Amino acid sequence: MGRIGKERTDVAHAEADLTALQQQHAALEAELADEIAALESKFDAGAIAVEQSEIKARKSDTEVTDLALVWQPA
Repeated sequence: MGRIGKERTDVAHAEADLTALQQQHAALEAELADEIAALESKFDAGAIAVEQSEIKARKSDTEVTDLALVWQPA
């Protein structure tokens, strides 16, 4: 086998490796998309039950720190 034959074989092997790696990449991308979808559905903010409750402020919990007067001419 000459140099040209060896180079053709090398090219064929490289193309086969490329095809295998592209298939592996596509499989990993699909797996990643599935895992992302599972995580998004698990942590969906719309699926969390939110309970509202009213808490009244106590007089001791309020404090005036700044007092400002605003005037706007008519």
